[in-house]
Amino acid sequence: MSAVPEIKSQKAMNTVVRTEECEWEPWATYATGAPMPEGPYGGWMKVLRRPSPEFPGWTFLFKWVHGWPGKTVKHVALVPGDGDEHIYMLNHTPGDLPYANMEGTYTYRAPNAKHGGNFSKDFMALIWYSGSPDIITSHSFVDQD
Repeated sequence: MSAVPEIKSQKAMNTVVRTEECEWEPWATYATGAPMPEGPYGGWMKVLRRPSPEFPGWTFLFKWVHGWPGKTVKHVALVPGDGDEHIYMLNHTPGDLPYANMEGTYTYRAPNAKHGGNFSKDFMALIWYSGSPDIITSHSFVDQD
């Protein structure tokens, strides 16, 4: 069992972030190899928590804004070996905005897990990394089925 870090302040233990005060930043700023947005389209992140000496890891609010009709963005990624990844993707339809339905899908990925997927519609997710953010090993635009 790993040692519990010494907590040097209450602030390190209790953090409140007002997401409306956070700026959306390009996904590529934090995920090595991720594609840069094209105008308003692509991957965007709000940093909710940065690593600290007491608690390593990152917490992000992630949104994908799809702007390529007939295309999907196929990507392959790797969870770095220094931690794991927890994702809570919110279910919604365009009529649900602003996310009245808080039901969703939870995904856990272990250190060094290779994973991938296709982004073909808008979505939002809460992502927590206990270490470094994902490394995007490849991405491409492909025709939707």
